[in-house]
Amino acid sequence: MRAMHRYSSDLMMLLLIVHAGRMFVAQKFSGARWLAWVSGIGMLGLVWFIGWTGYWLVWDQPAQQVAVSSIQLLDGLPIFGEPLGRLFVSDRTVPSLLFFVVFFLHMLLPLMIAIGLAVHLARVSRARLLPRRGLSFTLIAALCLAALLVPAPLDAPAQMAVKAEAFSVDAWYLSPLALGLRFRHAGLWVALAGGLLLGALVPWLLGRRRKPVRRGGLGQKAAKKGCRKDEPDPITFRGGLNLTLVISDIYHAGNHAINGAKNLLCDGTKRLCGRTVTVEQHRGGGIAAKQPN
Repeated sequence: MRAMHRYSSDLMMLLLIVHAGRMFVAQKFSGARWLAWVSGIGMLGLVWFIGWTGYWLVWDQPAQQVAVSSIQLLDGLPIFGEPLGRLFVSDRTVPSLLFFVVFFLHMLLPLMIAIGLAVHLARVSRARLLPRRGLSFTLIAALCLAALLVPAPLDAPAQMAVKAEAFSVDAWYLSPLALGLRFRHAGLWVALAGGLLLGALVPWLLGRRRKPVRRGGLGQKAAKKGCRKDEPDPITFRGGLNLTLVISDIYHAGNHAINGAKNLLCDGTKRLCGRTVTVEQHRGGGIAAKQPN
């Protein structure tokens, strides 16, 4: 059971990084997608912190280093009168109440993932939360097999008076220990706060800027089909993730306007001449039109 928990947490972090890398390569982080990207970076940091607290609860030699690095991180903040690091000088001075706090965080913080998912998918249409059943069963079977064949390693118990010469480190969750052990609290602050801030600023640092909208084209053709001259320009654009075309007169301008919408490389809303007909692009590539009441 411990190996299943360990390997599933590693797999979760791996899939999160693969998903983020896929979105980064596809440049799906600019425009209206900034909310999904920033909330995803926040959840990535939350999942990492949950795993960090989980390694603390094992209380072996890696957990000892996690505890010492975490306390050094807190000592870097000017909020405590006495350094908390003095509590970890010997085994006798380590407060047992601290383990209850860490356990409480480890069990409570996963509930915040549900809130993060709601924000993450707020602007995503046709979101699918669960994988296909066959893929789910395959992953569960692979985790069970890995837990049986390769049990999760367990290091020697933590001893505050003994400095461990070598111990195993989980690459997904304990990598910041290298900076924490070398630079104390400054290294962890740089690794955590700097990494999360840099990741959250990607939509503004590398995002594609919107090109100015060309007037005319489809709108001029639609205007010849029945739009009055005193009306404003028949095409305007609004941000959004769903490709939507709004046409004033489905009987006159509708047919060629709908066909022309297939060639418009713009996500958002196109408004022609006032009254509205919504054209939605579906997954299969077809376009269907409906006139609102």
